[in-house]
Amino acid sequence: MIKKQEIKFLLIISLSLTLFFTLSFISKTIITYFRTRIPQSWQVTKGKIEYVKLKLPWTFYLAEDNYYYDRDYYALIKFLYIVNNIKFNNSDKIEGPYISRFEHKTNEKLGAFYKKYPVGKEIDVYYNPNNPKKSKLLENFNFMSEIKTSLIGSLLMSGFLNLIILLSVLFSKSDKCDELLQT
Repeated sequence: MIKKQEIKFLLIISLSLTLFFTLSFISKTIITYFRTRIPQSWQVTKGKIEYVKLKLPWTFYLAEDNYYYDRDYYALIKFLYIVNNIKFNNSDKIEGPYISRFEHKTNEKLGAFYKKYPVGKEIDVYYNPNNPKKSKLLENFNFMSEIKTSLIGSLLMSGFLNLIILLSVLFSKSDKCDELLQT
């Protein structure tokens, strides 16, 4: 039988794990948000895309002439813009939609995303008026979506670890476990 002190200890560990994972996932989301957002003091100008390259984190396998990926991908876009009659070049990442390795028509999705950013296309460029070399294309971070993902991830991770702890305690207190160990 499990004692009250053991239950209290397990509850403290369970709550600590849940709190730790929740805070770590959410803090990562908040740090990413502030790293990717465009400050309000920045101004906008028109620019042109000079170069586009899709960056794919990794490929899992090839089947039926489709590459399958299981991570987000992004386009690295190099662009040209003019501020006060001075030309500037920069590059920025634009996040693409998530593609599961089990999803069909992967190449079509990649192609559609790639076609959104053709070389020569006129785009809005946000730049720092105090230092026009610093620029971004757009704010490509969905804060609420990332917070939801962080919460779900932290709850799943802490739930899994809590289940392991609970099962290990229950099996360690079980008479059947003792019998199995003695044989």
